[in-house]
Amino acid sequence: MHKFLFIILILSSLSLFAQQREGESVEDYKKRRLQELGVAFKEDTPEPAPESETQPTEETADQNQDVTQGEEGLEESVDQAVEDLAGMGGMGKEGQPLEYKNEEVKPVKVKESFLTKMMDSETKNFLGIMMAKSPFADMKRETIEEVFIARNQGNPLGSFLKNNDKARNILVDTLKHPKALPQIVSLINKPEKIKYMGIFAGVVFALVFLANLMNSKGGLIKRILTKFAIGAAAGVLNLGFFIYLFHEDLKPAINIFFKYYHF
Repeated sequence: MHKFLFIILILSSLSLFAQQREGESVEDYKKRRLQELGVAFKEDTPEPAPESETQPTEETADQNQDVTQGEEGLEESVDQAVEDLAGMGGMGKEGQPLEYKNEEVKPVKVKESFLTKMMDSETKNFLGIMMAKSPFADMKRETIEEVFIARNQGNPLGSFLKNNDKARNILVDTLKHPKALPQIVSLINKPEKIKYMGIFAGVVFALVFLANLMNSKGGLIKRILTKFAIGAAAGVLNLGFFIYLFHEDLKPAINIFFKYYHF
């Protein structure tokens, strides 16, 4: 009986080792067999070291503070950049004029008249400088565009300039032209002609008023169209007389306008 049991044990051992795969070590084979028999096998793997709570270093704290300060001052930085760009063009905070940078410009004398009676000396001096040289003459086109769009952001003028390439180019060319803006500003030194312009505009306004009083016959649509035609005719008359009076001063600006609009 004992011999029989011993033979069975030997045969079982042989059958167990006979299933070892070629090239498989005894240790690997034992592990595999235990897994096949449903015995959980746990490898001795090193446990990960517990994460140590590190205190924030002084450098990290400084970096976080810098980020916070940067976010808080973002809007202020943008506003300051716009003001700096505006300063390059002779425009200052709250309407205060700035001097030209890196250049001395001798101002043209502003004549005393009813147009300049309420102006202070600083305003007169700034207008005299603008008559001598455009403050935008040495600026880049891109800078001028950014200044005007940024300073008029949110209002109709800013949207119009941003979406209308021709109007934006006319404005930039006029501001950069060596004579266009100075000659427009120099109109302030021609009070007699401006007085004639005012008288003419007053007469046109009176005629428009009388014409609208007489525009009482016919249907509603007809009266609206007639009123619109009267207003358009008044505008054309005022503009035509203005160009007639100041055509020499407006010539550079007019040439720039017709550069982009061909009729």
